Amino acid sequence: MKRVFVESELGMDDLLRKEGFTVTHSLERAEAMVVTGLDSNTFGDHRTSTLVPVIVARGKSPDEITRELKERLEL
Repeated sequence: MKRVFVESELGMDDLLRKEGFTVTHSLERAEAMVVTGLDSNTFGDHRTSTLVPVIVARGKSPDEITRELKERLEL
């Protein structure tokens, strides 16, 4: 199971667990991140210094987020 950090405001924990992900609210050992996108800067720059995939949930359905996680984690 892939370990995914999910911002708690998204309320996607149960759905992602049903899809086979291990959900965490700690960045430690996370293999991907799902964030709200509300903290992005004024210019919309979403670059990060992390080596794991970062999925911005804003404007996406839970199914789209799940599909993107699977694609980016090559599941």
